Amino acid sequence: MSFSCPHFEMVEEACLRVGQPCVPGRPGCVLRANSVFAVPVDERLENRSGRDDIAGLRPGDEERSR
Repeated sequence: MSFSCPHFEMVEEACLRVGQPCVPGRPGCVLRANSVFAVPVDERLENRSGRDDIAGLRPGDEERSR
């Protein structure tokens, strides 16, 4: 299944809502409350460690408010 998100910035593959790289279902994501994922979001976030320098964002950067 696919989805369309108004907060997804395609060039940087980042979420404009949370100011972090896009990982569907992460805290702050609009899909978190109403979606089920085959791979848990915590596992996908962990696998993304080290690659989060997209657009200068790194793990631990403060989440931007909605």
